[in-house]
Amino acid sequence: MGMKKQKWQNRLNLIQSKNFNWFYTLIICLCFLPFVSPAAALCIGIILSLSGLKHENIHQYTSWILQLSIILLGFGMNLNEVITASKSGFVETLISVTAVMLGGILLILTF
Repeated sequence: MGMKKQKWQNRLNLIQSKNFNWFYTLIICLCFLPFVSPAAALCIGIILSLSGLKHENIHQYTSWILQLSIILLGFGMNLNEVITASKSGFVETLISVTAVMLGGILLILTF
């Protein structure tokens, strides 16, 4: 079992030592195509993040891209629908946020 683990560790080290900037650029460009859904782009981002592949200068862009994507997401929303949804779902939101916060506090106190 130890030999198999060592083999996978060597492969992971080889992958992480290579330069994958071109791969990140290709994936980002593909995510801007109209037939790629936001959910698919999010899944691709999660997979790349969990795989350990890193772009050299990714930290320079992530904050700016996140802020821009939230702003652009707001442009696609109908204001009347947002107000209606917030009125009808306020109590549920308040209960769920309170439950999550209390659950987190209990976990912290327990462990």
